[in-house]
Amino acid sequence: MRIRSLGEVARLARAGLVRGDASIEIRTAVIDSREASPGALFVALQGDHCHGIEHADAALKLGAAAVLCDPGYSDRHRGASIEAPSAREALSTLAGAIREQEEDQTAAVAVTGSVGKTTTCAKLALYLRDRKKRKPMMVAADLQRPAAIEQLKVLGRQIDVPVFH
Repeated sequence: MRIRSLGEVARLARAGLVRGDASIEIRTAVIDSREASPGALFVALQGDHCHGIEHADAALKLGAAAVLCDPGYSDRHRGASIEAPSAREALSTLAGAIREQEEDQTAAVAVTGSVGKTTTCAKLALYLRDRKKRKPMMVAADLQRPAAIEQLKVLGRQIDVPVFH
């Protein structure tokens, strides 16, 4: 996610700015207060055992720049705040809007067949990186041949493309 202002984030999420400066920089969004970092938007959601708003101050202490919450919850924390009719729906709306705006949209490509999948993945990653200026990653999911995962990791290191499995 590119850096956006709190005002822009509020607009994209169809939320209202309740407290704080609209120019505050938002770098990411988190729903787990323990994952908050400087510039994060902490989204306070209702959980199975408690409401995320109970952890808003902890998120702010870790550097979260603002909190997105349900109506009336802004008075339960001390930081910048935006409210939406539903924080959960606002998060989904925000994610969709950002997805549409981002230049490097994620595309998933599945490579199947009996021969050449690993090499094809590496060549495709190089093409996307070098010709299309994308930031590819490769995901290994071969449950039948564990050696294929190792082979993909080696290729990933050689071409400097991250590999997840």
